[in-house]
Amino acid sequence: AKQSRYYYDADAIKEPGSMPTKMPNGWATHKGDHGSFHRNGREKGRKTDKQRGHGRRHAGFNDRWDSMTKEDQCSSLRNKRSVWTIATQPYPEAHFATFPEKLVEPCILAGSKPSDTILDPFSGSGTTLVVAQKLGRKAIGYELNPEYCELSIKRMAQLSMQL
Repeated sequence: AKQSRYYYDADAIKEPGSMPTKMPNGWATHKGDHGSFHRNGREKGRKTDKQRGHGRRHAGFNDRWDSMTKEDQCSSLRNKRSVWTIATQPYPEAHFATFPEKLVEPCILAGSKPSDTILDPFSGSGTTLVVAQKLGRKAIGYELNPEYCELSIKRMAQLSMQL
């Protein structure tokens, strides 16, 4: 972002790396990777750095990375991926679009610091407000439907009693 007040903490939402898996024919590969063969069965040739567009091999990083075992390479944390698998979470009240708290959590962690204020302009049952408070942020929510406002107030009161 070009703005000086922009904040993003990628480290707050890093996740564990994936371990290599064994393909049926014995290739060691990562999930989603189909080994070193093209779809038509031809073997892929190992590209040189020149073919990849690099003028030279990055000796410092590549040598360290190549000397690590697959387990070591995958044991470190990686950046959050673009597709998130999040289980549904029941909510006993009568709001039709309540989403899981785990959906909001990475967004709040990455986009704010503790004690920042989170704004939810469509707060509904207050899920974002609850998660923000659990993560040490202040929260402001707007909702036009008075019934949903009551749900949100009730949830916030329950959270205050728990904390």
